[in-house]
Amino acid sequence: MKKNLMTGGFAARSHDWQLWYLSLTIVASILLVGAWTRWFPLEQLSTAWLGLVALCMIGVPWLRRRFTAASPVIMSPLAWLLIAVAVFGLVSFAVSVHRGVTLQELLKLMGLLGMFLFALAFAGSEDRLHTLSWVVFGASAVAMAGSIVLYLLSPRVATGPIASLAHALVVRDPNGRLSAFFSYPNALAGFLILPICIGVGMFAFGRAGRERLLGLAGTIVLMSALVLTGSRGGMIVAAGVLLLLPAAGWLCKYVSGRQMAHVAVAYGVVAVMAAVSIAVPVSRNQIWKPLVQRLVAVVQNVSQGQAATDVSLGSRLQMFRDLGPYLRAYPVLGSGLGTYSSVYMKFRSQFFFATDPHSLVVKTLAEGGILGFVLEFAMIAVLLWMGFRAARLSTNKALTFAVVVGIAGTLLHSCFDIDSIFYVFGAVCAVLLGSCAGLTMQAGASFWALGRPVRRVVGPVSGAKHVKSSRPWVPVTGLVVLGLVAVVFILATFAEAYWVGGQRALSTTLAVTVQDEYQAAEVLNPFNARYPLALAGLSAGRLNVVPKDLQPALFDQAKGAYQRAVALDPLNPVVQIQYAQFLYQHGDKDAVEVFQRLTTVDPIDPGTWTSLAHAQITFNHNTKLAEQVLDQARHLDPTYSEIANVNSDIANMNAKIALDKGDVTAAEAAFRQSIKANPAQPAGWSGLANIYRTSGQQGKLVAALFDASASVLDGSAFSAELQRLAPVAQWTSPATGTSVVPGGTVVLAWNVTGAAGKLEWQTVYAVPATGNSMLVADGVKPSVRGLTWQVPTTVPAGSYHFYVYLQAPKLMAGSDRTWASSAVSLPVQVGQ
Repeated sequence: MKKNLMTGGFAARSHDWQLWYLSLTIVASILLVGAWTRWFPLEQLSTAWLGLVALCMIGVPWLRRRFTAASPVIMSPLAWLLIAVAVFGLVSFAVSVHRGVTLQELLKLMGLLGMFLFALAFAGSEDRLHTLSWVVFGASAVAMAGSIVLYLLSPRVATGPIASLAHALVVRDPNGRLSAFFSYPNALAGFLILPICIGVGMFAFGRAGRERLLGLAGTIVLMSALVLTGSRGGMIVAAGVLLLLPAAGWLCKYVSGRQMAHVAVAYGVVAVMAAVSIAVPVSRNQIWKPLVQRLVAVVQNVSQGQAATDVSLGSRLQMFRDLGPYLRAYPVLGSGLGTYSSVYMKFRSQFFFATDPHSLVVKTLAEGGILGFVLEFAMIAVLLWMGFRAARLSTNKALTFAVVVGIAGTLLHSCFDIDSIFYVFGAVCAVLLGSCAGLTMQAGASFWALGRPVRRVVGPVSGAKHVKSSRPWVPVTGLVVLGLVAVVFILATFAEAYWVGGQRALSTTLAVTVQDEYQAAEVLNPFNARYPLALAGLSAGRLNVVPKDLQPALFDQAKGAYQRAVALDPLNPVVQIQYAQFLYQHGDKDAVEVFQRLTTVDPIDPGTWTSLAHAQITFNHNTKLAEQVLDQARHLDPTYSEIANVNSDIANMNAKIALDKGDVTAAEAAFRQSIKANPAQPAGWSGLANIYRTSGQQGKLVAALFDASASVLDGSAFSAELQRLAPVAQWTSPATGTSVVPGGTVVLAWNVTGAAGKLEWQTVYAVPATGNSMLVADGVKPSVRGLTWQVPTTVPAGSYHFYVYLQAPKLMAGSDRTWASSAVSLPVQVGQ
């Protein structure tokens, strides 16, 4: 036996390849947590591969021994619980609404199981548990130290390797909060709870001076990173866990009185550091004030009953409220592991926030139903119980207790944030809890042991032949299952790699090569809707590039890929929206049906209803149905901008119907209604101008062309026709930045282009930013192109614009104005 002088634990060998493998698993899960978002799914599978290899290294030798084992195997309650979770995973895959994401979840869970069993078998001692805790703590501290340096340098260094690394690791989010590796500050805060607890335990409960010193230094770094995240929930949970840790440990007799003194010193050091950072103006203004303001805002909203109005807190609470209808739709087995993002939008009651499950409780209940929730939380409770049991059996109870409390704090934070989607949380907890379970097992707590052979009380009869296992199908089945899992792992990983390769090569590789990669991914994993969706998007983007004779075949390819994606993930609005927009843009009437389905899978989005209204008008020319659909959009959000566009389209369609019937007056009224609904849309102006053009109403045509050129975003076509029919003015003076005092003079000059011969006289006005306009000159001759204006001494100071109106009453006969066009000058500042 070899004693670890730092932790006081015993183990036969403290450093062997199994321990190095578990350390690699921990470090890899931290480094591959998902800083590069395009590689995020592949990184999760890559880390899960470590768990699969570990599972094979445990399972294959065990199953080979079962071939010749003469005694049966008894299954402990924990083993049966793990088997029940595995069986539930297969059932969840069978009933899942999107088997592709459920398959990936099962593969990741299989990896976690392998990590857990490997740690149970090879790290089941106090010494190795503390060594693995050191790995978690050390890797986190080093990673955060580097991230803090990059965080401080990133605002000052815009180019070079430092800027590139800071951008790749997303050390600073758009709000200036530390988010290294996770790209999300709150998830980083949740992860830091565990290593902080380990660091406090190392300092307060360690048995060597070097250990306590390193624990203190690392804890300072980790606490600084936690503060820089600005996470309210992370700070609250971390503070609660750290305050309750010594008290609970002392009450449960895990922490001695001497160790409590060390805890007091540790917290005193943290308090002094916090006081110093508050006293420094830079950290006080950039870190503490924003954090306090965020906490105060939460307290005010909750105390005033306005939590639902807060974009962050209210949306999280709304996810819990929306869990009711979700759970009623999928009560027992849920919608399938990993499918929350596909289904949630069907049940959300408010149109904001994200569709990722910001709570482990919500995720488990929604995706696994009541049965999955019971199984998962029973497993978590049993494993935490084994952790606390391991702490009681340790020679350094307090240090092991700190590790388990850190795991519990991390799991608690995941009940209120997005932690559960990051694989590093499960990987680290699986390794440490597996080590705790192994420690409990080594201490003789066989009730929770995994698969122990039953020892026969009576020995074999002398001269009897050796009898092989009476159940040879057990190891055979086990080996087949492990082989099948390995094959599925390989296929899913290669499919993900092909998809990631296609995503990264879109701008640098031939489209045919990218297409081959997407098709290969779909062949390797036919359950995931992401692969045909990517292929459909690629094909749709090439439709306007390839020759016309190739477009029909490419259109069919894109449409078929969209249909396969919809069939694989039928409740995901993201897939349906892309498919519907593709059909709408290319004039396919099937868009109406797809938009109709969208109203059932995402009914809370007013854009869903306005899109259906557009489709009804475009393909069915049915304004009544469009009006009915538009009423639903108004009910959801009366201020939604697209409602005006739909109203304009309805009016335009009514105008076309009226023209078909020969009712020009009704068509003119309808086009004017379209313009009133949305002046920036050119269709209404074009229709109105066409009526005046064909009926010979020159004055009204000029007026409509001028108004259209000023209202439409791209009014160049209207301006060009206006130039041919009427005089058009353009200012040349005053210039930019002109200023004048009351009593001074301003030189005004302009040019007249277009049909200048139809100009009869000109009128000039001065218009202040606030107040009434002032007449500068009227009856100016057509040949005059400028004048000098003396600013009255009584005018108020401020910004003034000048307008010149080109009067042409004969040209504008029949319209409601005498001027053909006008122009506005640059501002002139009148000062005191």
